[in-house]
Amino acid sequence: MILLRLIGGLGNQMSQVAYSAILAKKINKKLYIDNTSYHNYKIRPCSIQKFKLDNNIEFYKDYDNFKYKQLRLSQKSYHLIQYIFGKRKQMGKKWYKFFAKMGHYYSFDSDYYGFPNSKKKVVDVYGYFLAEEYFHENKDYIKKIFILDDKYISENAKEYYSSIVNCSCSVAISIRLQDDYLKSNVHNVCTKEYFLQAIQVIQEKFPDAYFFVFADDIERAKGLELNIPSTYIENMSDVEGMFLLTKCNHYIISNSSFSWWGAYLGEYSEKVILAPKKWMNNSIDYSSKYYEGVVKIDGK
Repeated sequence: MILLRLIGGLGNQMSQVAYSAILAKKINKKLYIDNTSYHNYKIRPCSIQKFKLDNNIEFYKDYDNFKYKQLRLSQKSYHLIQYIFGKRKQMGKKWYKFFAKMGHYYSFDSDYYGFPNSKKKVVDVYGYFLAEEYFHENKDYIKKIFILDDKYISENAKEYYSSIVNCSCSVAISIRLQDDYLKSNVHNVCTKEYFLQAIQVIQEKFPDAYFFVFADDIERAKGLELNIPSTYIENMSDVEGMFLLTKCNHYIISNSSFSWWGAYLGEYSEKVILAPKKWMNNSIDYSSKYYEGVVKIDGK
């Protein structure tokens, strides 16, 4: 079996489940999700279970199992190695292959490291895995597992859905403004200038553009005063926001996994995606985040 240690907000959850589900197909194992990290993580909920997923994906239950405790110890040991090498530094492909050979698919790096095979009966997955190269060959499969169960779509969301699909040129602006983002020294906070520059690019290309604004703090988003024809998407759950994002024609995204997945799964075949040129405030190469067709905007 494959045991995925799920962590982070919805975008990160989707990256981890997508990677693990593809790995499960490649090495012919069943995928189990460990969501116990959300007992203590209160910033964002575990929401992946609201998607339909597939029959090869279940939530793990046997947390008293000795093997599970071994895997948790292995994951903690990995963080110790990370600390020794320096926080937020790339561990590199050699370390990735070394751990994968032992049945531990661990990566918090930005690079693509592939799907090495492991002969271990039980393997575990731990990390973020937000690199398009992991997913592009299985994009149709990923779209199927991330179909939102109808019971999680509220009447309010259905009204927004109607507005988006009936709009001649719908453009999603995805903004991240919660405190955990703003107060971080590592995250590159997208400025008002970035959004205005991206809006100008969109309006020059699509004069009839109408904007739908998504944000993790909608009041702060309103405070940017972008002065555009727009609707602010309010009182939506994270999965409803993701569902609505994928229905838009074009995208102005922030440097977040949530924004990334909303645009990546966008259904319009001729979509335009604008993204910040700088992904994070460090020296790591984040080029794997920019798949073919994404336009980088300076926004300074």
